Amino acid sequence: MAKVQITTVPVKGQVNSQDVEVKESGASLKEVLSSAKFSWSGMQVAVNGEPVDATKAHLVHVPSGAKVTLTERARGS
Repeated sequence: MAKVQITTVPVKGQVNSQDVEVKESGASLKEVLSSAKFSWSGMQVAVNGEPVDATKAHLVHVPSGAKVTLTERARGS
């Protein structure tokens, strides 16, 4: 199995990272975030530094070895 690293960056508080195991071919963003039990509601999402539309998480392919970043949006943005 391969891994994907998920990092959450809150407006306040501590940055959190977690590795999630995925198939060698990767997985959908929805599968990755669901297996890590992360909520991406109100977050800006990027895969390998490229912004993605989280409303289409089931369509976004995350390759093995990728880095997913969830950045909390500041209120009012």
